[in-house]
Amino acid sequence: MKAKSILQSKTFWWSLCTGGLGVGAVVFPDLDKGIFNWVEFGKCVAIAFSTGLTVLARIEATQAIYTPDGMPGKDKSDFTQGQ
Repeated sequence: MKAKSILQSKTFWWSLCTGGLGVGAVVFPDLDKGIFNWVEFGKCVAIAFSTGLTVLARIEATQAIYTPDGMPGKDKSDFTQGQ
């Protein structure tokens, strides 16, 4: 399997975008009010932690995956042909 930089990974960039949107949705409504809310802060921490785990899982992934038949992407038969 050929290696690529994490910066070339779409999974990495989309994970950061998803995490950023999640944090933004929690933070921006109260930002203009000057309010600090510990519950909202906890949500931001949870989103950042989940995003970090997603990126870590992508970095450590070594096995190819397939999608069910009829869905976009490679299916199981693409990996079993020629065996």
